[in-house]
Amino acid sequence: MSKFKSAIEKFTKLSMFVSEFSRDMALYIRYCGVSPLQDPTKKRYYKLLIEAHALEKGLSLKDPRPLFGKAKITFLMRELERYDLSYSPFPAQMVLGVFDTYLRNHRERGIVAPLLDELEAYLSRMTSTANVVPNGGLRHFDTAYQFDSISPNVFLASRFSNRVMSQESVSLDLISAAVKVAQSAPSQCNRQAAQAHFYQQPAKISELLALQGGAGGFAQEVGNLFVVSCDLAAWGGAQQRNQLYVDGALFSMALIYALHAAGIATCPLNLAVRNTQEKRIKAAAGIPQDQRLIMMIAVGTPIGDGGFKAAASPRRDTAEMLHIHA
Repeated sequence: MSKFKSAIEKFTKLSMFVSEFSRDMALYIRYCGVSPLQDPTKKRYYKLLIEAHALEKGLSLKDPRPLFGKAKITFLMRELERYDLSYSPFPAQMVLGVFDTYLRNHRERGIVAPLLDELEAYLSRMTSTANVVPNGGLRHFDTAYQFDSISPNVFLASRFSNRVMSQESVSLDLISAAVKVAQSAPSQCNRQAAQAHFYQQPAKISELLALQGGAGGFAQEVGNLFVVSCDLAAWGGAQQRNQLYVDGALFSMALIYALHAAGIATCPLNLAVRNTQEKRIKAAAGIPQDQRLIMMIAVGTPIGDGGFKAAASPRRDTAEMLHIHA
């Protein structure tokens, strides 16, 4: 009877995996950003932010390619016309801020093109008729990574993704110290399943970034790279199916802040890839297949001749994110 009971319990646990993952899929299909059932205004809100930030990232590179992102600019102009500003003006502010920075950047470099004339006319019309104040593009710092006598809140807000960094190898002692600090990140039931894989070989970094696919504009300047992963063995049961990403992300954020405090530039790189691509990355990186990938983090000594620049990445109004249920 005990064997029968044990078999029933195992079957029940296995059926939970099918049930819970199926519900995950159904929920995602129903509400994700490409679902025809999702609110079109909400989908457009996020799509505008994503594509505008792609232009910001291009502008934040050391030497942006002239007239880059033409297709994205055309797309943003068209989609902003269709967007309902009463939902939130934030995407429009960001798009127009990026357009303004893009235009000024090219004009200052003496570049002449029909695209720029079209962009200038669009900006003039939208800022006057839609009454939108641009808010996006680039941030500029005279100094950065100097944290003497500043409050914790100011330090936390000072972090930014830096795509202009030296290829020189960062001290392994410093890397080890940063990982040690990151180990203070919260971890469910103190599992500490996050793993930090670090690389300094140029050929290996180039291979990994090519597989990641999102660092094309500055991949050649990355001389130090983390790949953060998380052990599947630490988790059990269908109810824990997503917790490794929570633990891994908390560890990654703590690692980024630890490096930032040490004066090291970082740029987190997403690993939103298909399973087949994740398998290729793990094979190339020498990461066991029983780990799931969380993110890559480009690391290096910051380069700031006369100051630093970074994507503005303006933040949403707090009221859009804070929901007080009192």
